[in-house]
Amino acid sequence: MKQLELPTTIRTARIDELPYSDSLAERIQKRHSAKIIEGYTFHENPSTELPFKFYCEINIDNSKLWTLFNVFLFTFPDTVSFIFGHSDDEPIYSTYMDKLDFFNKLNQFKLELTQDGFIEFGVIYHDEELFIEIFVDKTKYIKYWGTDYETFNNIMQEFELIKIDDLNFIDEFPLATQALTELIPNAAPTLDLIDKLKNEFTNKVCS
Repeated sequence: MKQLELPTTIRTARIDELPYSDSLAERIQKRHSAKIIEGYTFHENPSTELPFKFYCEINIDNSKLWTLFNVFLFTFPDTVSFIFGHSDDEPIYSTYMDKLDFFNKLNQFKLELTQDGFIEFGVIYHDEELFIEIFVDKTKYIKYWGTDYETFNNIMQEFELIKIDDLNFIDEFPLATQALTELIPNAAPTLDLIDKLKNEFTNKVCS
């Protein structure tokens, strides 16, 4: 069973990095046998509050994350809203913008968005009849709300991802997250990145 390729900034914490407790020690031990591999979970939408049909969580090797994100992006309607922010803060939503323009602007931030373990991001389209969202968690697995089963299944097949009911995700276990700039000095620090994203997509910069 091939373990999932994680971003360089994220790993399971060691027991000596945490205040000791039996429960933490047990969770770290369970991490060694957890099914943290490529694949996805699938859940039907049980309510009618939002117009989507299913919700999935997707593990994919980090080196393929950006490609998968963009494949999903191009299944969205022609306009999208960008979601981004620090993992400890409420997300920021841009106004709706042309999908192709958004794609062209976003690519310059590929390194930080796929590797910075303090950043979360995604895109959304929502009207009275349709809700679609793809969201990349801080630990860089994907959460997806969709309506088109066939398109979703085709994408999963293209990336050789299969449905695994008992799939695990890295954030189920104690984490150690390292600043990206400690590993890649020329990367944008997290707060600088958020300012750049605000300036690019919302025309607002933190004071």
